[in-house]
Formats: sequence, structure tokens, C-alpha cells
Amino acid sequence: MKNSILFLGSIAAVSLFSTLHAEANLLSNGGFSNARGKSVVSWTLPQSALKGHGEDASFFEYGVEESESGEKTLRLAVIKSVKFHFWWQQEVKALPATEYALTVRYRGEALGNDFDSGYGGEDVGLYFLDGDKKWLGYVRSKEEVILDGEWHELEFSATSPDDAAMIGVRLGVMGNRAMEFFFDDAVLNYAN
Repeated sequence: MKNSILFLGSIAAVSLFSTLHAEANLLSNGGFSNARGKSVVSWTLPQSALKGHGEDASFFEYGVEESESGEKTLRLAVIKSVKFHFWWQQEVKALPATEYALTVRYRGEALGNDFDSGYGGEDVGLYFLDGDKKWLGYVRSKEEVILDGEWHELEFSATSPDDAAMIGVRLGVMGNRAMEFFFDDAVLNYAN
């Protein structure tokens, strides 16, 4: 009887751990509520991405937009048709050879008369680093992006390499036409 109770208790503990493990968001501030202006807690916008564009970076806008109800969303915009690629990112510890799932809501639209010219879209993906922060690879979402000004959900998964120590989430935009993107509700967890 004692062994049966211990066995059942072990099964319950493993089940509870598995449930919590699968549902927990590994990202901090995935809803971007802890932010003001261009400062978003736990997220960085690499300045090297901006500097690489020289004077064209003056047409890039980024930060948080707050609605009248107080809800905040991450914003990236390019207000003139120039070539661009920039992003927000967050890195967290990773387990090797583990499948991760990323879900994020987005809303995007072309600005001005640029809707049919050029190209533009999101650059959402997962990258992996080893223990020395050496780049191991990047997996970009392959979902078709809808630029209609409405909210959509993007979801995909990737498996970390055997020597991964960190996983990074990139929420970005790239293209050559004026456009605006918003991101919200970013969730990274272990894929089931």
C-alpha cells in the first residue's frame, strides 16, 4: 500500500511538472505591459541594426504604443520607402535538443501609397547560442504575413541544437516599402 501511494504521488508530481513545463511562458514581459516610450523591459533593440542603415535609420520608428484602454503593443515602423531590417529581441536559457514553440500576435500594414510596390513583412524567428554566446543558427517563421491592418496570430516551432545554451526570440520587420508593424502576446514555451 505504501509503495502504491508513493508511486501514485510520483505520477501526480510528474504530471503537474509536465503541465507547468508546457504552459509557462519562458519570456519576460511577453505582453509588453512593462514599457514606456522606446524602453521595453526584458527586450532590446540592437543598435547595430540601426547603425548599419546609416542615414536611412532616421526613417525608422520603434517603441510601444499604448491604447486608450492602457493596453501596450510593441511597434516597429518605417515611414519612408527605404531598405530596412531591424528587430526587438530577448534571450533566455535553453535546453539542448528541445523543441520550442513561439506564438505572437501581429498587425501590419503598408503606409501611404506603397501598398503594391516593393516588399515588406515580418522577421519573426528563434535563434540559438552556445554557452560562449556563439551563434548556432536561426529559424525564421515561414508563415505568410497578412498586411491588412487586422490582428493575426503567428505560431511556429524549432528544435534547439545539441549544444544550445540560450534561445533568442526576434520580433522584427524587413523590406523596402513604408510599413508599420505591431506585436503583442509573445509566448515562448516547450512544444508538446
